[in-house]
Amino acid sequence: MNWVIYIFLLTAFLSCAPEPVPSGDDTTPIDLLNDPEMEIVENPETLMVRINDIDFTIKLKALYKVSGIVLSKKRYSDGWQGKMAPYDVALVWGELLRDSLYKKIKWWQEARWYRWRPDNGFPKDNYFIARYSSNNHVILASKNIEVLLGRIKKNDTIELSGYLVDINGSKNGNKYWWYSSMSRNDTGAGSCEVIYLTRIRLSGKVYE
Repeated sequence: MNWVIYIFLLTAFLSCAPEPVPSGDDTTPIDLLNDPEMEIVENPETLMVRINDIDFTIKLKALYKVSGIVLSKKRYSDGWQGKMAPYDVALVWGELLRDSLYKKIKWWQEARWYRWRPDNGFPKDNYFIARYSSNNHVILASKNIEVLLGRIKKNDTIELSGYLVDINGSKNGNKYWWYSSMSRNDTGAGSCEVIYLTRIRLSGKVYE
């Protein structure tokens, strides 16, 4: 394809792409030093969705807010999990930001995991790294949030708000599940947060 035509078509596509619409302003500095906030919901609401002919219930078990610097973001599309939560967002906050410790670690995402490799001589262990970082499986509460999340980049400072959830499904006697972590001290399988994301704060704007 002629490069002039290619650039013209790309420019036309980008100009037609939807723009996220802020619902308000909030210029309060995003707190990057404190831990995520979690509040158990006593009588959790349950959402019903159908994906790949599987009926799922999503239990909104805890209010949740996490602020951090984006380490990486990855989109998934395969299987029911890819349709249920198409984005994973890895964040860092707190003690890993002091003296830019997190920059002495290589971070990447694959197969719904986030992984890291510290530089030689890194002064902390893996439990410390896990304590101040997280991989968040994101269920999108609105199209507007989906559009914005698609534009979020590495090193952005963001605040994510919503609910930690438990997901259960069944089809033809087969069971499907995906449960959010409720702890900042766990590692390995099941230690990621599964968030029904209802609000994002970025660059002084709120998106819902």
